[in-house]
Amino acid sequence: MKTALILGSGVFFDGGTKSAWDEVQTPYGPAWLREHRIGNSDVVLMRRHGPGLNIPPHLINYKANIRALLDKGVKQIIATAATGSLSPNIAPGTLAVASDFIDWTKNRVTTIYDRPMESVTHTDFTVPYCPRINNAILLSAQSAEIPMANNVTYVCTDGPRYETPAEVRMFRMMGGDVVGMTSALEAILSREMGICYGALCIVSNYAAGISAKPLSHAEVLACVEEKLPAVRNILEGALELIDGGECANCRL
Repeated sequence: MKTALILGSGVFFDGGTKSAWDEVQTPYGPAWLREHRIGNSDVVLMRRHGPGLNIPPHLINYKANIRALLDKGVKQIIATAATGSLSPNIAPGTLAVASDFIDWTKNRVTTIYDRPMESVTHTDFTVPYCPRINNAILLSAQSAEIPMANNVTYVCTDGPRYETPAEVRMFRMMGGDVVGMTSALEAILSREMGICYGALCIVSNYAAGISAKPLSHAEVLACVEEKLPAVRNILEGALELIDGGECANCRL
């Protein structure tokens, strides 16, 4: 069963090169991907922020990205996501598996059902992230003796600005654990297209108001770089552990 890795900020498996990506056309626009071998696994790589790493989160064509992977025959996706912590108890440097999300985006198209169809479709999100993929990530981390937080709720905002302290307090009261700008949309579109999706979150900083330090993207990238060996280790192991059978949770 073909698997894709959607790589977020600072995560590389190819030396960080900005060339040799295949542009593919979809009904929603172009996307860029490449075939790659990681350990014993053949995968499709995709950079969330484009081959030049220059597409901000609010301008990413999520529909084209997921459709390109679908057209490539991908049936399961593991994504990485740099996130801010909404709690003093989740320190920067923590690795976590997202099990639920709150979609707080307001200015993005978050569905493929954005026009009149033959019938109305309401997609079930009782289990928002694929339990098969989450389990593979957790088992891989356990095998490598890498600490991993589980059952984390991801809050997705529009960006590209960071959140305010008041927003952070609100998200925490709503049950959020980490905040980012990407994963929820990928999870929604993957489910609508019948692709299993799981996310490995890299907690790169405290969100606004938890720490007195101003937020910066440089801090995010520095933390991701520090955790990159562990992230690569976990992903390589998870690719071998994912059960290739049918998924009753994610396949519509």
